Amino acid sequence: MASPVHTLCQTGLVVALLLMARCTCHVGHKEGVRIETIVSPSPGCYKLQSGDFFVTLENITLTDGTVLYTSYLPDGKVVAKRSYLGKRTSGINVGMLGVCKGEVRHLTIPPQLMMGSVQDTENLAATVPVDVQIHYRAEILDVVPQIERSLLQDFLSTDKNGDYVVRANEIERVLEMERGLKRLLQNALGMDNIVELAVQWFDADGDGGLNREEYFTLSQTIQLDQMRKDAKAQYPDEYRNPEKNRALKDEF
Repeated sequence: MASPVHTLCQTGLVVALLLMARCTCHVGHKEGVRIETIVSPSPGCYKLQSGDFFVTLENITLTDGTVLYTSYLPDGKVVAKRSYLGKRTSGINVGMLGVCKGEVRHLTIPPQLMMGSVQDTENLAATVPVDVQIHYRAEILDVVPQIERSLLQDFLSTDKNGDYVVRANEIERVLEMERGLKRLLQNALGMDNIVELAVQWFDADGDGGLNREEYFTLSQTIQLDQMRKDAKAQYPDEYRNPEKNRALKDEF
C-alpha cells in the first residue's frame, strides 16, 4: 500500500504535468525584442501585418513596476487601445507582427526600440532610463486587415460613443445626415423601421448592437457603398450640404 507521502507526490506530479500541458507559452527573439506568447491564437487565424488595425488591452511598465501606460484605469474602467501596426514604437511594431485576435503577448523591449517617432503617444524618451528594459503586455481584442480599411472607417465613424459597438440610435444619427440613403433603404424595403430591423437581423450574439464583425457583415450584405452612390444619384437634393467627413483619424 502506498504511503500518504508517496500518494501526495504522485498527485503533485499529475497536477504539475496537467499545468504544463495547459501552458501555451512560447518564447522567441526578433530584432532585439523578446516575444513571449502567453495565450496562443486559434489555428489558421489571420496574422497582423504592417498597416493593419488592431485593438488591445495593454500594460507598459518598467522592470521595477513603474507604469508608463495601462488600459486599466484606477476607477475600474478598462479602455482599449486602437492602433495601426507600423505607427507604434519600433519595439511594439516588431513584437506584434503576426499576432492574432485572442492572443496574449508579453514583449521585453530595449529602450532604444521604445522611443519611437514624435507622433507616438508613448513619448517615453524623457521617462525611460537608457539602460532599462520596457515590458509590454497586450491582449488582442481584434485585428482588421488593411484591405478592409474603408469598412473600418465607416464602422468607427458610425460608432459615435466609441465603445466598438454600433447601436440603432447611432445608425439613426448617420441616416439623419444621409437622408438620401435613408429614403433609398425605406423605399427598397417598403418599411420605415429599417434601423431596428437591421440590428435584429445582423446582431448574431443578441447583445442589442452590432460589433465590428456584425457591422461588416451588414455593410457587405446590403452593399452599403454602392447604395450610397445610388442614393446620391437618385436623391441629389438630399446631398446639397457638403458630405460628412467620414475619414478616420489614426489613433496611435
